[in-house]
Amino acid sequence: MSQSIRWTPVCIYCGMSRGGTLTTSNGRPPTCPPTMSGICPSSPDKKHKPRWEEC
Repeated sequence: MSQSIRWTPVCIYCGMSRGGTLTTSNGRPPTCPPTMSGICPSSPDKKHKPRWEEC
């Protein structure tokens, strides 16, 4: 039986985690994470850039 992995969207610039989680059993989710609102202090364009990270 395969193991379920929980994923959460995390900004690649500031590390903030916001939004829901996703559970998969076959590696990183194939979809893009949901966009994050607010201002990212570390991003050049001040927008969060989320990617899936294991939680």
